[in-house]
Amino acid sequence: MGKKSIRAIAFILRCSGAATVGYELASALRVHEALWAAMSAVIVSQEHLHETRSSLLGHIFGSLLGIGVTVGVSEAPSHLAASSS
Repeated sequence: MGKKSIRAIAFILRCSGAATVGYELASALRVHEALWAAMSAVIVSQEHLHETRSSLLGHIFGSLLGIGVTVGVSEAPSHLAASSS
């Protein structure tokens, strides 16, 4: 088996392991739609581990930014309504 085959097998094992751990953790926390934890693990997985870390950090940052924007937008109308009364 060549070096390329070993790297491919390692990538497959890392992806399937990350998906399994993500799903099991989300299920243990009773998260609805735990399947998306497994999907996210596969989506951020890259061929090289340092690329996976970079992708994961971008995914986490994007999620936190989305949460912040959502909370800000949902709170803005209530603050505007309270200040105009």
